[in-house]
Amino acid sequence: MMMTNTIKKGLLVAMAILMLVAAGCGDDDKKASAPTKQPNVVTAEAGTPEAKIQSSIADAVKSFKVDTAAVYLERIEINKIDDTKYNVNVWAKYTDAPTASLAVKAMKLKAIPVFAGAFKSGQPVERVAFIVNGALVNKSSGKESEAKIFQEELRAAKAKGIDWSHPESIDPDSLGKPWIHQAYHN
Repeated sequence: MMMTNTIKKGLLVAMAILMLVAAGCGDDDKKASAPTKQPNVVTAEAGTPEAKIQSSIADAVKSFKVDTAAVYLERIEINKIDDTKYNVNVWAKYTDAPTASLAVKAMKLKAIPVFAGAFKSGQPVERVAFIVNGALVNKSSGKESEAKIFQEELRAAKAKGIDWSHPESIDPDSLGKPWIHQAYHN
């Protein structure tokens, strides 16, 4: 029974990856539903630049056609760098995938709509960091603890060269090399 659930989860993640490859071939009106675990990440005062950035990211994640339910947003922190630019930190939670390789692919895929939403917000975003926390198990004690397992950053200079109009067609590896916890290395 446990093996069957693992296989099902593996197939779902593999299908999501295949959908990314086939992006543009499907129905443009079809939207992936947001994971039910997704909390409200728009916490800034309505009408402010911060709320516009948060809303744009949340909307981009909800409308992303590749459902990566193993990773969901927890919060979006926005800091002013100076009077003209914003630094955005997006915190997410990783739940599970059958292999470390599929987990990393899910995290890379979730970064795409996060970056797209931030840089399409119409606000002067200078840098976006997508940080994913997840459970790690200590092999010697068997105890589980929460830790950062993935982080990817994108700056405005590089983001300007990316066509964000069809985020599903963006190769996640083209965005840069993320930091990945050693437990998730192949």
